[in-house]
Amino acid sequence: MNELETITIYLILISPIVCWFFTGCFKFIFRSAKSLSLSTDNIGYGGFPSNHSSVAACTFTICFLTNGPESSGTIASFGLLIIVVIDALGLRNNIGKIGASLNKIEGKSNHREVMGHSKIEVLGGLIFGISFAIFYYTIIKIIF
Repeated sequence: MNELETITIYLILISPIVCWFFTGCFKFIFRSAKSLSLSTDNIGYGGFPSNHSSVAACTFTICFLTNGPESSGTIASFGLLIIVVIDALGLRNNIGKIGASLNKIEGKSNHREVMGHSKIEVLGGLIFGISFAIFYYTIIKIIF
C-alpha cells in the first residue's frame, strides 16, 4: 500500500468523528434558531437530527462506498445502524418516560425526561449521515 492510499484510509476512518462534530454543530444551530437564543442548556440526548443515527449512517455509507455491499465491514455497520435506530426510537424513549414518572412521583426533576428521538429526528440523522458520508467521500476522492 502506498502513502496516498494510507492517507485516504485514515481520512475515511475518521469520517464518523467528523460527521459527529458537524451533526452536533447543526443540532446546536437548529435548536438555537428555533428557541431564538443560544441553546447551551439543551445539549444532550434527543433533538433534531439524531447524532447517533447520523454517525451510524455515515459509518455504514463510508463502508459501503469504500468496500462495496458484500464486505464484512459494510454488513457489520449495517447491523450497528439497525441497532442504533431501534435504540433511538424505542428503548431510550421508554427510559425518558420512566424518568418523567419518577420525577412526578418524587415531586422533583432529578431524572432526565427527554431521551431518544422521534421518527423525524432519526430520519434527519440518517439523511444527514448518509449525505455527509457521500460528500466527504467525494471530496477525499477529488483531493486524492
